[in-house]
Amino acid sequence: MSEYIYNILVLDDMVDIKEVFEIYKDHIREKSGYKVEFHLVSNEDELKKFESIKFDIVMIDYDLSQGLFKTT
Repeated sequence: MSEYIYNILVLDDMVDIKEVFEIYKDHIREKSGYKVEFHLVSNEDELKKFESIKFDIVMIDYDLSQGLFKTT
């Protein structure tokens, strides 16, 4: 039986944070033994790409005054 991979959805308009999640992924594996995959989404179109994935954790950087995704 293969090891379970926890899927984590990250909603954030700052796409430059993507590199940080590789560090988090390694740190979580070292400290807890859990295998995780982060999926970063910065707009609604990207979110649609992941509709078929069941996520275990959802992390949201949410500005209540701006809405979920800023539109220009």
